Amino acid sequence: EPKAFEKQLRDWGLLARGARLARFTPLRMRRTRWGRQDKIAVVAVTGTIVDGRSGAGVEGKRVGGAAIARTLDRLHRRDDVRGVVARIDSGGGAVWGSDAMYQALLRFSRDKPTAASMASMAASGGYWTALGADKIFATRATITGSIGIWVAKPDISGLLARLGVGNSHVGIGPHDGVTSLRRPWTRDEQALLRRVLGRYYDLFLSRVTLRRKIPRAKLLTLAEGRLWLGDEAKTHKLVDYNGGLLAAIAGVRAQADVADDRDVRVVFLPRPTLSLQLRRAIGVAQPDAVRSLLRAAGPWLDRATVLAHLPRGAPLAIAPVHAEPAEP
Repeated sequence: EPKAFEKQLRDWGLLARGARLARFTPLRMRRTRWGRQDKIAVVAVTGTIVDGRSGAGVEGKRVGGAAIARTLDRLHRRDDVRGVVARIDSGGGAVWGSDAMYQALLRFSRDKPTAASMASMAASGGYWTALGADKIFATRATITGSIGIWVAKPDISGLLARLGVGNSHVGIGPHDGVTSLRRPWTRDEQALLRRVLGRYYDLFLSRVTLRRKIPRAKLLTLAEGRLWLGDEAKTHKLVDYNGGLLAAIAGVRAQADVADDRDVRVVFLPRPTLSLQLRRAIGVAQPDAVRSLLRAAGPWLDRATVLAHLPRGAPLAIAPVHAEPAEP
C-alpha cells in the first residue's frame, strides 16, 4: 500500500518533512523533467532606435520600438518567464520608439523584476529606454546619458541645382514641406521644431526625475546632451550598479526569489530570422560585410555595364600600330 510504504520511509528518515509519494505516470514525468523551465529573458536593444520594425541595412542596425515592446508584453504574459534584462547598445533614435520600450519595461516591472544592462553605449533614446527597468547596470566604460533631443535633415537643394534637376511641389498648409530634402527649413519651421523638441525634452527630463529620483535643478546640470562614462553615471545616480550582463542577470534572479539550487534557463531574444541566418551563413549579414562586398563588386559591375552597351563583336580599343621595316 502506498500509504504504508510512505510511513515506513518516513520512519526510516528517508522522506523529507512535507514530502509525499505520488503514483508514477508518463504525464507526471513529462511535467517534472521536460515541462516548462523557469526562464530569464535577455532582450537585445541594439542599433538606431526607430518606431516600428527592427532591421538592418547598409547604414547599420535598426531596432524597432514597437517590435521590442510587443516582445516584452508577450514575455510578461508567460508564467515561466521570471524576469527580463534589456541589453541596450544604442546611441538613441526615435522618441516614440524609445518611449514604447520604456512603457513596456515599466509594465513588466510592475509584476516581475527587470534590469537594463548597458553595453558600450546606451545614450539618448537608449538611456530613455533603460529608465523603464527596476535597476540599471553599466560597465565603467559605458557611454550613457545624452539626455537631450535634436533633429536634423540633409538639404540637397544645392546638389540638385548643380545637376540641373528641378522639381514641382503641391501641398496644403504652411509647413507641408518641413520634411522635404529639396529645401532648407524656413524660420517659422525652425521655431515650430524648437517648440516640439522642447516638449520632448521636458518629457525626457520628467521621465528621469520620476524614475531616478533626481531633483529637477540637479538634473539640469547632468542633462543638455552631456555624455557620461559608467562610473561617472553611477556617481550622479543615473545608473545603479557598475557591472555587465552577468551581473544584471544575477540581480534579476535574486529579485525573482529563485532558489539557488533551481535551474533557470537564460534565453536571448529576439531570435534571428531565417533570412538573417542565411545571410550570416554566406557572410553578408553585417553592414560592414555588405559594404565590403559592394566595394569589391563595384569595378566588375562598371565593366559589365559598359560591355552591355557595346555592339556585339565591336572592339573595346584600337591601338596604333607602327610597322618597322623588315631587316634584310
